[in-house]
Amino acid sequence: MKKVYENHFVKVYTENFKYKNITYKKFHKIKFNNVAMVILENHKKEVLLIKEYRRALKKEIYGFPGGHIEFKESSLKAAQRELYEETGYKGKKWIKLLSYINSGSYGCGYEHIYIAKLNLNNKKKNKLKKKNQYEKWVNKKELENIFCNKTNFPAGLIATVFYYLNYKN
Repeated sequence: MKKVYENHFVKVYTENFKYKNITYKKFHKIKFNNVAMVILENHKKEVLLIKEYRRALKKEIYGFPGGHIEFKESSLKAAQRELYEETGYKGKKWIKLLSYINSGSYGCGYEHIYIAKLNLNNKKKNKLKKKNQYEKWVNKKELENIFCNKTNFPAGLIATVFYYLNYKN
């Protein structure tokens, strides 16, 4: 395997490999940092969405709070940290909903998805960290409508939403 590019978030390699007597040459292997996301539920059974600009899509889209897992940090600790850093909220009663790999072809890192209840004892201490972020609380029907009636959401985000909507907790 030969390293082509590396920064704090991504590493790109090329490699040759053989599968069922077929040799693949200079196949790209892309390694992203693993990430954790949080579906935060409030007492009204609404979930928190964050709307922010996504460079690859060239537009603002809704998603859940989350981010990269730091070196030697568990996915749960990362989810808790990212929720607080991005929103100022804290959660309780954490449940791991699912984990998935971003690409079966390239192995682009795992996403670990958690559900948490809003900690009502927590007073929101800071604003959203980016100027281009907006928060919105939505019920399950609104959540479904947002992700059914729009285009250009990442596949993992769509899968997460529909997995969550069908999850019995």
